[in-house]
Amino acid sequence: MMVATTSTAKTATVVVKPTKDVRTIDGSFTRSAYDLIFPHGNRNAASHRWFNYVYNKAEAGNAFDPDFAEVNKYYCPISGSPTSGSNLAQITLPRVTGGKEAGSFSFCCSPCYCDMMDFVKVDTISVKGKEYRALVIGDPCTNPAIINNDGTLNVQFADPWDPSNMEDLATAAPDVICDKSKGAYKLQNATLSENQHIVIGLLHDSPGVTFSQEEIDCATREEEGFVGGMGSIFRELAKLNPITTG
Repeated sequence: MMVATTSTAKTATVVVKPTKDVRTIDGSFTRSAYDLIFPHGNRNAASHRWFNYVYNKAEAGNAFDPDFAEVNKYYCPISGSPTSGSNLAQITLPRVTGGKEAGSFSFCCSPCYCDMMDFVKVDTISVKGKEYRALVIGDPCTNPAIINNDGTLNVQFADPWDPSNMEDLATAAPDVICDKSKGAYKLQNATLSENQHIVIGLLHDSPGVTFSQEEIDCATREEEGFVGGMGSIFRELAKLNPITTG
């Protein structure tokens, strides 16, 4: 006679863990990840998105070739334009805590030097326990009155190439987007520095070219209405909430 038995065996629960992204990040990320980083396909004045992408990859444990700082040379912190990674210019900028910092930055064209001198400061940021010198601006999303329903910025300005034509940041820089959280707006996909400013790139230790007045005359550029480079786009963004240094 067969005796019925009750099985006490338990079915194992299989837990599927997310596959870790183990890709090595190099300068090619500005091509391969462009559409992911810029949902509107427009990098104008949105270099904070480049840095945020690379920063998040570093914090997630990705490797870099040759290293984190070098990979951050492949875009211009002012325009957001991808660069060769070898175009560096010498510059001295104010620290947010007072004093000056000398170094170099990646640039796409010489007018970016003037815009950086006028609006960008230096702070620090820690990435996987290592400290870097960060190029920073103030968060442009502090004034709800100029933020459209889609998070873009309702800021009009004259087109430098045709002053009779008005532009606005919503169309000129559509990937500069403000998100509302806990009753306040903050810049979307942005990394904050030690003193809570928006990181747009790194100040590098590498040597770079020194611009002469013949190569870029910032006073003349201002007199001519900021023709060249990003024109007024970055400038209109950066002056919304300028950083006051100590």
